[in-house]
Amino acid sequence: MPELEAKIKAKEVELNAELLDLHDSKESIEKAILNFRHQEKNIGSLKQELDTLKQQLTKTKNPAQPLSARVNESKIGEDTDDEPCTCVFNKNRKWNPEKVIWNDHFWECAKWKDDGTCAEVQIIKDLIIE
Repeated sequence: MPELEAKIKAKEVELNAELLDLHDSKESIEKAILNFRHQEKNIGSLKQELDTLKQQLTKTKNPAQPLSARVNESKIGEDTDDEPCTCVFNKNRKWNPEKVIWNDHFWECAKWKDDGTCAEVQIIKDLIIE
C-alpha cells in the first residue's frame, strides 16, 4: 500500500508540474495575443497615415493644382531665365522693389498695368554689377 501511495503522490506531483507549465503557457499565449492586437492597431493607424500621405502626394502632383500646392516641382538648381518674372514687381504688395538684381544686371519694371502689376521688365542700363 505505501508503494501505491508513493506512485499516486509522484503522479500528482507530475500532473501539478504539467498544470503549472500549462498555466505559464496560457499566460504567454495571452500576452502574445495582446501584443498581436496591439500590433494590429498600430498597423491600422499606419495604413491610415499611408493613405493620407498618398492622397497628399496625388494632390501635389496634380497639374491642375496652383503652383503653391506643387512644392516638390520647384526649379531650384535649373538654369535661370534671361530676365526676372514680372510678378516680382507689384505695387499692391507692402514690399515692392524698385529694382532687382538678376543675372548680374539691375532690372526694373518698364511698364505698369492699371491694376498695379508689372507688364514688362527692363535692364537699368547705367547699373551693372562687376
